[in-house]
Amino acid sequence: MGSILHPVGPLPPGAYWLRRGLALALIALVVAAGWWVFGRDSGPAAQAAGPGPSTSVSSTPTVSATVTPKTTTSPKPTVSPKPTVSPSVAPVACAASAVRVEAATDAATYAPGRRPLLSLIVTNTGSVACLRNVGQGAVTLTVTSGGVRIWSSEDCAPGGPLGPQLIAPSGKVTHGVSWTRLTSKVGCPAGLPSAPPGSYDLVATNVTISSQPVRFILR
Repeated sequence: MGSILHPVGPLPPGAYWLRRGLALALIALVVAAGWWVFGRDSGPAAQAAGPGPSTSVSSTPTVSATVTPKTTTSPKPTVSPKPTVSPSVAPVACAASAVRVEAATDAATYAPGRRPLLSLIVTNTGSVACLRNVGQGAVTLTVTSGGVRIWSSEDCAPGGPLGPQLIAPSGKVTHGVSWTRLTSKVGCPAGLPSAPPGSYDLVATNVTISSQPVRFILR
């Protein structure tokens, strides 16, 4: 301890203190340099600083537009007007002006032995349905030749029910008779001859309305 405070040697004491001062300064310089290199990066300040901030690039957020759907308007139901209900009306008799009567045959010429089919047709020509007597007692078929009565549906089957029938507008009612080609008289006497070959006319009558004559030929 005494040698440190009081250097012993051939040189003056000041030289030894200078040497010691230079050595201490060099040591201090080395220590300071070491701290500067190693201690700065690993010290508390460096640790507290932590890693540098990293730049985070966030993508632009997608903005979704909220679309309000259009309100669908349902069409209003069409209300049909209620049909006018007419009170029940009882059918009335057909007016004479609304009735057409026609005569018809199923052929224009008949071979020997062939029976003609003679028909009466009643048509409602009005615009409403109406009642018309079309039964046996209200229809007549008559065959004439040269104005002479040859045969009539009334001779052998007179009278009978009237038979009212409802006929629609443009509706038709038909009555047909197969003629045996025998002549007839009122009361339907037996033994009358057959009609000879020749030209004949058929007339159909419904109540008081008669048809135009229709001509046919018997062979």
